[in-house]
Amino acid sequence: MAGPYDDKAAIAEGVRAGAHRELIGGLWDEIGRLQLDFLLTQGLLPTNHVLDIGCGSLRAGVRLVRYLDSGHYFGTDLNESLLQAGYEIEIAREGLQDKLPRTNLVTDGEFDFSWCAVSFDVAIAQSVFTHLPLNDLRVCPETSCGITELS
Repeated sequence: MAGPYDDKAAIAEGVRAGAHRELIGGLWDEIGRLQLDFLLTQGLLPTNHVLDIGCGSLRAGVRLVRYLDSGHYFGTDLNESLLQAGYEIEIAREGLQDKLPRTNLVTDGEFDFSWCAVSFDVAIAQSVFTHLPLNDLRVCPETSCGITELS
């Protein structure tokens, strides 16, 4: 096991205890706002398709779903329990279910983007690679989803 984030049972227990925001590093409002603000300064448009790798319980996702056109946000995470909390608690609280199909949130710990049916304009991985062992970094392909840079 690489670290506490890889302990899916402990993460699921934390989610059941209502700690889904703290389990991914806390600073929910501050970091979520920082991620959106950064992408906006880089030219993010509502029409862009965004892939959020390691999206956790949708700290940035809630803001991105609100900003982007319907169905343009996609998130992956190692922990299904975090994705579920993000969708069922955070997205539901904001009334954004119509803008985010649940199928756009994919449990993935292998950086396997074969499920991608769209080309992404933007990908973000906030604090994902800094928490992985070097051997795990070798698994992540450059992209199999057609990710391009913002201009």
